[in-house]
Amino acid sequence: MLLATPTSSGAPRCPVTNLMPQYWALQAKAAPFRDYKTILADKNPALYTGDFVNALRGDHFTAWEQEEQTFLSKNPFAARSVSRVIVEEMPHYIDDFTRAFPKLTCNFTIYVAPSFGTMNAAAMRTPDGLALVFSPVTILRYDGDRLSQFKLLFDHELFHIYHAQASRGAFGASADGNEPLYATLWSEGLAVHVSEGLNGDIGRDRSLMDLTLQARSRPLRQQIARAVLADLDSRDPAVSNRYFALGVKGGAFPPRSGYYIGALVADDLARTRTPDQLAALPDREAHALVRSSLERIATARE
Repeated sequence: MLLATPTSSGAPRCPVTNLMPQYWALQAKAAPFRDYKTILADKNPALYTGDFVNALRGDHFTAWEQEEQTFLSKNPFAARSVSRVIVEEMPHYIDDFTRAFPKLTCNFTIYVAPSFGTMNAAAMRTPDGLALVFSPVTILRYDGDRLSQFKLLFDHELFHIYHAQASRGAFGASADGNEPLYATLWSEGLAVHVSEGLNGDIGRDRSLMDLTLQARSRPLRQQIARAVLADLDSRDPAVSNRYFALGVKGGAFPPRSGYYIGALVADDLARTRTPDQLAALPDREAHALVRSSLERIATARE
């Protein structure tokens, strides 16, 4: 189902592909896996890929996909409510964002679609261009049903699209996850900083989407900054996961500590630059500024 989200002036912009009606229909008739794959994945190949929504890839539901199906079976009304609210509120979210960033070009697709537990939301550069996906069931499962949290998540991911546009593809929505660590740090840190600023007094804990991450990371911020400096140009996925993945265990730093340090870098650089100026920084200049900021954090007096 292809929709067009109207702005407050009534002009259509930012097309939305809503796959949730098909998903609810499959759920209602207890359809077999092959029907999900045919109706969802096969008809939306730019969405359901190993690089984007990595689901419906085999010939049966994986364990994590089945876990989400089980969660939905226990929370059907709440999941439908979250889905409906996201679709209804999205035009207002886009209006708010474009007031802050009027140079946003709506040359991307927004999907509202099941991810089967692989992600709550994401921005990606696909073979068909830039795209966003929001997965209502996974959002309910991991983020709850607070309206303010939906907007925060939307602003964070939409800023990745805008950052990609403003930086001419250097930052923001990625193509393959093979970017150097400094690019991920800058993309995620600036998205945290901007989404927090767009949502009033929501606070850093919620803008990090982890209410304990700041408290766990702050005492280690100098050590984390020094470690990131040593890894700054690495393209090794294992290195990126050390700072940004949720499920990493036994590391020297809290999982996802890269979001915290990246946000500190963005806070630092925002003292002398506007959000638009930060978003438009070219690769080489951003690299130098990120390095300098990390050095300040690493050597700052307590």
